[in-house]
Amino acid sequence: MNYEHINTQAEIIEICDYFFDSVKKSLFGVCDELSIYTHLSCRKPNRQRAKDYLALLKS
Repeated sequence: MNYEHINTQAEIIEICDYFFDSVKKSLFGVCDELSIYTHLSCRKPNRQRAKDYLALLKS
């Protein structure tokens, strides 16, 4: 079974940084370019940004 990634690591981190005030990244690899796995621990959601985004989708 083949898997296709829709978003890049950088795009996912950018989105998490936008919606959360605290994002911790852990890599399974040497650096971003040579990692095969990235774990993001996201805390402190920015609820106002989430509400604004959902309102934008409804309009």
